[in-house]
Amino acid sequence: MTKYAVTGAAGNLGKRVINELLNSNKASDITAAVHSLTKASSMTKL
Repeated sequence: MTKYAVTGAAGNLGKRVINELLNSNKASDITAAVHSLTKASSMTKL
């Protein structure tokens, strides 16, 4: 089982990487790292 951590996940490239990973992996295998709580709130939309 592979786990992924994506830094800068709220940015343009980070969102693309997260979406691509979600196509072939469970959400529980992906950790999204962001720089602030404000940016973290945008991650709930994915």
